[in-house]
Amino acid sequence: MEQGGLQVNMSTTEGMVSSRTGREEMNLRSGDGRRNQQITEFKYLGSVFTAKGGTEKAVRQRVKEVWKKWKDVTGVVLDKKSPLKLKTKVYKTVLRPVLIYGEETWALRRKEANLLERTEMRMIR
Repeated sequence: MEQGGLQVNMSTTEGMVSSRTGREEMNLRSGDGRRNQQITEFKYLGSVFTAKGGTEKAVRQRVKEVWKKWKDVTGVVLDKKSPLKLKTKVYKTVLRPVLIYGEETWALRRKEANLLERTEMRMIR
């Protein structure tokens, strides 16, 4: 990058290696010999990525967020006088998008898919 006229600020730059074990070492050094800081997880566009490559942490974070939003809309969703059509619309337009936000970047395993299904079914009940 330096040949192209770009400089990387090594004091603010972090790197992560994704592998099954999560123990791979990164050997990236600056021109003056300083080593780049290696991290085990980072947040990107609301999703948490880990060095082991799983998405369990990201899915659990989305589940927490949707339950927070659930508390905001319980007045409508749990009101017995509200029509079912309104409750369904609130679920589809408010709650479901919060639950699946960022799913395009997830590589779901069966465990995470089950967690999402359980959360959805608890809300629908």
